[in-house]
Amino acid sequence: MSPRTELAAAIVALLLAGTFFLAPVVPYSASLGIVGNYQGTTTCSSVSSTYSAIVTSGSVTYSCLVEVPYQPVAVGGYATPSYALLGYGAPPYPTQAQITQGNSSALIFFQGARAVAAERIGPAGTVVNSPDLAVVRTTFVQAAFGEQNFTAVIRNSGPTGILIPTVAVQMEEYGENQSVGGLTWFEPDFLGHCGDSISYVLSPGTECKVSALLSLPYNVTIPYYVVVVGVRGGQHLFTRQKFIQSIPAEVIGPAWVGDFISNVNQARGSNPLAENSTLDAFAAFRFIVASSQPDISDYGFANSTTVFFGSGAAQAGFAEEILFPGGFAPGNYGTYLSEYAPGHWTGLTDTAYNEFGYFVGQAPYYTVSSNCPVTEVPSGGVNITQYFESHGCTVTPVGSTTWLVIVLGK
Repeated sequence: MSPRTELAAAIVALLLAGTFFLAPVVPYSASLGIVGNYQGTTTCSSVSSTYSAIVTSGSVTYSCLVEVPYQPVAVGGYATPSYALLGYGAPPYPTQAQITQGNSSALIFFQGARAVAAERIGPAGTVVNSPDLAVVRTTFVQAAFGEQNFTAVIRNSGPTGILIPTVAVQMEEYGENQSVGGLTWFEPDFLGHCGDSISYVLSPGTECKVSALLSLPYNVTIPYYVVVVGVRGGQHLFTRQKFIQSIPAEVIGPAWVGDFISNVNQARGSNPLAENSTLDAFAAFRFIVASSQPDISDYGFANSTTVFFGSGAAQAGFAEEILFPGGFAPGNYGTYLSEYAPGHWTGLTDTAYNEFGYFVGQAPYYTVSSNCPVTEVPSGGVNITQYFESHGCTVTPVGSTTWLVIVLGK
C-alpha cells in the first residue's frame, strides 16, 4: 500500500472514529406529559339503573364527566453512536429541559436517555432561571428543639418590579413528591413569600428575606434546591438554584452548659448562680420523671420535690426550667430565650435563687410549626399538644431530642 493510500485510510478511520464517538446523529424521542394537566372535560357514557319502591318503580339515567388530558409532548434529541451502542459519549438530552403542554410548563430532568423526574413551574411561557430573579445567599441558624432557622435572600436585578416572589425548598426530607408514569414529580415545600401582602412588589435592585424553621439531621452535608417564583409585567419567572449546606452538631455537655450559665450570670449581675451537686442529682431525677410524660409541661414537679427532698421540703424554695437547646451555640441561646421564651429566661435570671443543678438527656418531645403565634408554654402542668393546637399550630412528635433540665434553689 502506498504512503498516500495509507494516509487516506488513516484519515477515513479517524473520521469514522470521530463520528462514532463525537457526532450526535442517533435520534431519540421521549413522549411526556404534565401530571394533572387537563384541557377540559367530556361527557362519559350514561349509566342507567332501575329501582323499585313500595309505591312506584322506574329507571334513572346518570351522566358523568371525565377529564381529558392534553396529548403528550415529544422531546427529541440526538446521541452519539458510541452512546447508543455502548453507553459512552454524549447523551441525547440535557440534564433538564422545559416542556409546554397546553397552558402549563414543566421542567423534565434527564439521566442520559431517560427522564427520571419533573417539576411543574407555572403557565406556558414561564421564563426559567432568569438572571433578574435570583437567590443571592442562604443561611442556617440554629434554633430551638434542634431545628434550623433557614433564610433565603432574594434579589431583583431586573429593570422592573417583581410581584410577590414566593420561596420553596426541595430536599429529601421536604415536599410531597409523587411518582407518576415512572417520573418523580417534585413538590417543593412552601416556605413563605416576600412582603406582607399579596400586592407586594420587589423593586428593581432590592432584596428581600424569607425565613422558616426546618428540622434537619446533624453532622451531614445536605444538597438542596431553593425555588423562587414571581410575576413581572404579566410574565411568570421561575428560578431553581442548588446549594450545599453542612449541618454541624452542637454537643450539649458540661462545657456548653458552663458557657450558657456564664451568659445567664452576666444577665443576673451581682448575684450569679453557683452549681450545687445535690441539685445536679435532683435535675437527673426530674429528667426521668418529666420525660416520662413529655406532653405535660414540668410533669410531676411538686411531687418530685417531696419525694427527693422529703415531706418537709418547701416547694417554693425550688424552681425548674426545662429547655431544648439542641443545635444552639451557648452564646446565642440566651438571646433566643429572652426573645421567644421570656418566661423561661425570667426564671433563670430571677435573683431570688442563687444555686442551680442541671442534667442533659435524650428523650421524645415535639416540634411546633414555624407560623405559631405562641412560642413557649406559660406554666407547668399544661398539655403541650392541646395548648399549641388551640392557637392554630401544628405539633409534630419527635422521637428523640436533647433535654436540658435546670433546677434552681435558694
